[in-house]
Amino acid sequence: MSTVGLVSVKQYNKSYCRIIKELGHKSILFDIYADDALKSINQLDKKVDLYFWQSIDRGVFYRQKILDPVYFIEKYSRRKIFPDFNQVFTFNDKVKQWHIFQALGVPTPAVFYAENKEKALHFISNCSYPFVLKDPHSSSGLAVYLIKTKKQARDAIHEIFSNKGFHGLQGKFYAQKFIPGLERSMRVIVIGHKTYCAYWRVSSGDWKHHVGPQSTVTDKNIPKRATRLCEDISKKLGYHWMAYDILVQGKTPYVIEFSCNFGVAGARALGYEPWKEIMKYAVRHR
Repeated sequence: MSTVGLVSVKQYNKSYCRIIKELGHKSILFDIYADDALKSINQLDKKVDLYFWQSIDRGVFYRQKILDPVYFIEKYSRRKIFPDFNQVFTFNDKVKQWHIFQALGVPTPAVFYAENKEKALHFISNCSYPFVLKDPHSSSGLAVYLIKTKKQARDAIHEIFSNKGFHGLQGKFYAQKFIPGLERSMRVIVIGHKTYCAYWRVSSGDWKHHVGPQSTVTDKNIPKRATRLCEDISKKLGYHWMAYDILVQGKTPYVIEFSCNFGVAGARALGYEPWKEIMKYAVRHR
């Protein structure tokens, strides 16, 4: 029997404690976000066999807030933490992920990123329309906009680089090439270096293709090329697990983004339990 140091996050407590108990282990709750969290690590090390956390929010604030304690535990604790710093380094940061795709030669839609208004305005004078404007720290299909005209783009840029901001997006212009004619996207969940599950998210009138009230999911006819691509990324980067979002045009899979903290509604609808399988993995690799 192992004891898991589980981050105390109200909306996840019951489900994770239940999973840990079902697997025959115990859990101790603690608050990794507390100001004195690092002081308690030495005491916790004596009681737990590993640490496990889930972000209570996918926004940039919590991404920044989680980095220090994860790094500290990984480097100075006697116990492993899951997800580890390698996984969380790119958590909810599309710019870092884009750099990784470029470094590894991973097929991904073309991206233009700027933190300068003049560069953004120059881009929209020469780009193709429509394109996708994103908050580089958003998730779950939020803060994603289809920009169809130069005027719409110019208006958005003026707001982004103003005190007002554009729907909360401020000081950062992240534009991604729009791939037309697609009615579905794919989610691939890799645990270790093997695909645990993969499924299509079929939209109903929503070009963003995320799982929502108007969408359906199916795990039929999953192209091996897409799952092998995701497995290869996880293997090269040494990820314990990762969920990848994929668009497929013709025979080419394009990786849009990935996350170590992800929603599981689509997987559960198909009978999969990713977090239970991930917890098993974490205990085995503690």
